[in-house]
Amino acid sequence: MAAQTKSALQRLSSLSQSLNQVSDELSEQLAEIEKAINRFGLGVTASVTLSTSGEPYGNPPTVEVEKLRYGKNSGKWGLSWVQYKEHDPDATWDEKPLREAPRDVRLLAVKMLPHLLDELAKNSEELAAKAATRVQEAREMAAALSQK
Repeated sequence: MAAQTKSALQRLSSLSQSLNQVSDELSEQLAEIEKAINRFGLGVTASVTLSTSGEPYGNPPTVEVEKLRYGKNSGKWGLSWVQYKEHDPDATWDEKPLREAPRDVRLLAVKMLPHLLDELAKNSEELAAKAATRVQEAREMAAALSQK
């Protein structure tokens, strides 16, 4: 039994080193992706669902939602991991930088990043269109006011 335990501990030690090394590399790559998105200076928020779990028909419903989000958190733009209860997001909202998320969340986030980028592009297009409309409205107001 002692030999088996010693063997398992040695294996865990080796696996721990390997897992920590690849996890650190993943965090570095996520930081590079975040920097690349930040360089665009969009000022636009987007999110995609990573997972939902719980009981939607309970009283109260207990559906927990996890999202990958790009937005402003604690004054800085970046990638975040968001968790909240669907029935009361305002009271249960918890947002952390993605780099502080558990490994399994960061792994899922990598898979969902293309979807987040698509959502970010869509939201940016919509905001640009709205802004163009508002600029035209402001231009018309300014012209009308300057004639008086």
